[in-house]
Amino acid sequence: MENFLGRLLAKVAPRAARALTTLIHVSEEDDALLPKVIAYENQVRELRQEIDELRKDNLRIAELYDLVFERLNQRL
Repeated sequence: MENFLGRLLAKVAPRAARALTTLIHVSEEDDALLPKVIAYENQVRELRQEIDELRKDNLRIAELYDLVFERLNQRL
């Protein structure tokens, strides 16, 4: 039954199946690797938040630039 579910998962969601298989083998082989993976996931999450903040800042800068450009064109 387990083999059937594994093959079904591999056909339906191959990336998820590979990730699960990798995590199972990792946990069997090296218990120290799993905390590293979790730490990397947390770092990626933090970096994504920082990237989102930078995108918002860039959008604000672009809006301010457009506003200044409009005001300067109105005066000329």
